[in-house]
Amino acid sequence: MKIFTIGYVGVKQSRFIEILKENGVLTLVDVRRSPASKNPAYNSIDLKVALRLKGIEYVSLTNLGLPYKLWHSENWKDGYREYVVENIELAKQQLQKLRGPIALMCKEKNHVNCHRSILASELSHHNHAIEHIDIEGKQDAGSHQLSDFF
Repeated sequence: MKIFTIGYVGVKQSRFIEILKENGVLTLVDVRRSPASKNPAYNSIDLKVALRLKGIEYVSLTNLGLPYKLWHSENWKDGYREYVVENIELAKQQLQKLRGPIALMCKEKNHVNCHRSILASELSHHNHAIEHIDIEGKQDAGSHQLSDFF
Protein backbone atom coordinates (compact mmCIF):
# COMPACT_ATOMS: atom_id res chain seq x y z
CA MET A 1 0.00 0.00 0.00
CA LYS A 2 1.18 3.50 -0.77
CA ILE A 3 1.44 5.69 2.31
CA PHE A 4 1.92 9.44 2.41
CA THR A 5 2.72 11.55 5.44
CA ILE A 6 1.64 15.14 5.87
CA GLY A 7 1.65 17.88 8.50
CA TYR A 8 -1.00 20.56 8.67
CA VAL A 9 0.61 23.47 10.49
CA GLY A 10 0.58 26.69 8.45
CA VAL A 11 -2.02 25.68 5.88
CA LYS A 12 -5.74 26.37 5.70
CA GLN A 13 -7.97 23.34 5.92
CA SER A 14 -9.35 23.85 2.40
CA ARG A 15 -5.84 23.86 0.89
CA PHE A 16 -4.84 20.89 3.03
CA ILE A 17 -7.74 18.87 1.61
CA GLU A 18 -6.85 20.00 -1.94
CA ILE A 19 -3.31 18.69 -1.41
CA LEU A 20 -4.70 15.34 -0.27
CA LYS A 21 -6.96 15.19 -3.34
CA GLU A 22 -4.10 16.16 -5.68
CA ASN A 23 -2.13 13.19 -4.34
CA GLY A 24 -5.02 10.73 -4.63
CA VAL A 25 -5.37 10.15 -0.88
CA LEU A 26 -8.55 8.24 -0.04
CA THR A 27 -8.06 7.92 3.74
CA LEU A 28 -6.46 10.38 6.14
CA VAL A 29 -5.06 8.66 9.23
CA ASP A 30 -4.68 11.01 12.17
CA VAL A 31 -1.70 9.74 14.17
CA ARG A 32 -1.87 12.33 16.94
CA ARG A 33 -2.18 10.86 20.45
CA SER A 34 -4.82 13.50 21.09
CA PRO A 35 -6.77 14.37 17.92
CA ALA A 36 -7.35 17.95 18.97
CA SER A 37 -5.80 21.21 17.88
CA LYS A 38 -5.66 24.86 18.87
CA ASN A 39 -6.80 25.41 15.30
CA PRO A 40 -10.45 24.27 15.33
CA ALA A 41 -10.31 23.28 11.66
CA TYR A 42 -8.00 20.42 12.65
CA ASN A 43 -10.01 19.01 15.54
CA SER A 44 -11.08 15.48 14.69
CA ILE A 45 -14.81 16.18 14.33
CA ASP A 46 -14.50 19.28 12.11
CA LEU A 47 -11.80 17.68 10.00
CA LYS A 48 -13.77 14.44 9.60
CA VAL A 49 -16.82 16.34 8.32
CA ALA A 50 -14.79 18.48 5.89
CA LEU A 51 -12.94 15.46 4.52
CA ARG A 52 -16.11 13.40 4.09
CA LEU A 53 -17.63 16.21 2.01
CA LYS A 54 -14.66 15.86 -0.34
CA GLY A 55 -14.78 12.04 -0.49
CA ILE A 56 -11.89 11.34 1.88
CA GLU A 57 -12.32 9.08 4.88
CA TYR A 58 -10.94 10.20 8.27
CA VAL A 59 -9.61 7.68 10.78
CA SER A 60 -8.01 8.51 14.12
CA LEU A 61 -5.47 5.95 15.35
CA THR A 62 -4.38 7.46 18.65
CA ASN A 63 -2.35 4.34 19.47
CA LEU A 64 0.08 5.43 16.72
CA GLY A 65 0.63 8.78 18.38
CA LEU A 66 3.59 9.71 20.52
CA PRO A 67 2.95 8.25 24.01
CA TYR A 68 2.39 10.93 26.63
CA LYS A 69 5.43 9.84 28.65
CA LEU A 70 7.65 10.75 25.68
CA TRP A 71 6.17 14.22 24.97
CA HIS A 72 8.82 16.14 26.88
CA SER A 73 11.62 13.59 26.79
CA GLU A 74 14.93 14.44 25.16
CA ASN A 75 15.02 10.84 23.90
CA TRP A 76 11.52 10.82 22.41
CA LYS A 77 12.77 9.61 19.01
CA ASP A 78 14.44 6.52 20.49
CA GLY A 79 11.47 5.88 22.75
CA TYR A 80 8.98 6.17 19.93
CA ARG A 81 11.10 3.98 17.65
CA GLU A 82 11.03 1.23 20.31
CA TYR A 83 7.28 1.71 20.73
CA VAL A 84 6.67 1.39 16.97
CA VAL A 85 8.84 -1.70 16.63
CA GLU A 86 6.93 -3.35 19.50
CA ASN A 87 3.56 -2.41 17.96
CA ILE A 88 4.23 -2.66 14.22
CA GLU A 89 2.03 -5.72 13.68
CA LEU A 90 -0.99 -3.99 15.20
CA ALA A 91 -0.27 -0.86 13.16
CA LYS A 92 -0.04 -2.89 9.95
CA GLN A 93 -3.33 -4.65 10.75
CA GLN A 94 -5.06 -1.33 11.38
CA LEU A 95 -3.73 0.28 8.21
CA GLN A 96 -4.44 -2.72 5.98
CA LYS A 97 -8.16 -2.37 6.74
CA LEU A 98 -8.20 1.12 5.23
CA ARG A 99 -8.88 2.24 1.68
CA GLY A 100 -5.62 3.45 0.17
CA PRO A 101 -3.68 5.39 -0.67
CA ILE A 102 -3.57 6.72 2.86
CA ALA A 103 -1.85 9.70 4.46
CA LEU A 104 -0.52 9.70 8.02
CA MET A 105 -1.22 13.14 9.48
CA CYS A 106 0.22 15.00 12.41
CA LYS A 107 0.76 18.66 13.18
CA GLU A 108 4.44 19.24 12.43
CA LYS A 109 5.22 20.79 9.07
CA ASN A 110 8.55 18.99 8.60
CA HIS A 111 8.22 15.22 8.80
CA VAL A 112 11.83 14.89 9.98
CA ASN A 113 10.83 16.57 13.26
CA CYS A 114 7.74 14.42 13.73
CA HIS A 115 7.04 10.95 15.06
CA ARG A 116 5.22 10.13 11.81
CA SER A 117 8.59 9.85 10.02
CA ILE A 118 9.63 7.10 12.43
CA LEU A 119 6.35 5.27 11.90
CA ALA A 120 6.66 5.69 8.12
CA SER A 121 10.23 4.46 8.16
CA GLU A 122 9.29 1.32 10.05
CA LEU A 123 6.40 0.71 7.63
CA SER A 124 8.85 1.06 4.73
CA HIS A 125 10.69 -1.95 6.17
CA HIS A 126 7.44 -3.87 5.68
CA ASN A 127 7.10 -3.19 1.95
CA HIS A 128 5.11 0.01 2.04
CA ALA A 129 6.06 2.83 -0.33
CA ILE A 130 6.34 6.08 1.61
CA GLU A 131 6.11 9.64 0.31
CA HIS A 132 6.25 12.73 2.47
CA ILE A 133 4.14 15.67 1.32
CA ASP A 134 4.94 19.15 2.54
CA ILE A 135 2.27 21.82 2.90
CA GLU A 136 3.13 23.24 -0.50
CA GLY A 137 2.03 19.88 -1.90
CA LYS A 138 5.48 18.71 -2.96
CA GLN A 139 6.44 15.10 -2.43
CA ASP A 140 9.64 13.69 -1.02
CA ALA A 141 9.43 10.36 -2.84
CA GLY A 142 10.80 7.01 -1.95
CA SER A 143 10.95 4.54 0.86
CA HIS A 144 13.19 5.63 3.66
CA GLN A 145 15.37 4.00 6.28
CA LEU A 146 15.54 5.28 9.85
CA SER A 147 19.06 6.53 9.14
CA ASP A 148 17.60 8.87 6.51
CA PHE A 149 15.91 10.85 9.28
CA PHE A 150 18.14 10.54 12.33
